[in-house]
Amino acid sequence: MDTQKMESPFRFMASRILELHIDNTYVELHNSPDNYKSIDVSHNISEILEQDNGWLGAVELSISVNITDSLEEKDDTSAKKYILNMRIEGGFSSGKNMSKEEFEQMLHINGSAALYSIARGFIISTTSQTLVGGQVVLPLLNFTK
Repeated sequence: MDTQKMESPFRFMASRILELHIDNTYVELHNSPDNYKSIDVSHNISEILEQDNGWLGAVELSISVNITDSLEEKDDTSAKKYILNMRIEGGFSSGKNMSKEEFEQMLHINGSAALYSIARGFIISTTSQTLVGGQVVLPLLNFTK
């Protein structure tokens, strides 16, 4: 397979974590029907710049993970919770052969998917180090929907 023929003109440059917040009252987390997990993911294009040789753009991805031991309201001393909020930003570029509209579409779909993949690995690692007996594995997402 000749990967040069398959290479995309849309390129990933770098990423950085803008924010990471963890609030954890679990000592040990096991997969249990008593645990309720919700995951929220959103993204926005924070910048698109035209350069002499193409386009530069930035995408910011926000991920919130919430795990609790009950859907019922409890006072703060008895509720078990794990909250992880993460914001990650990535920089992307393309050559002159791509229109601004195409580049923006690539940022929405491919840029978000690339950042989600990075964040997914980071969250697996972080949760396995901050929770005894468990880790949070984010589901794969289809960013075309």
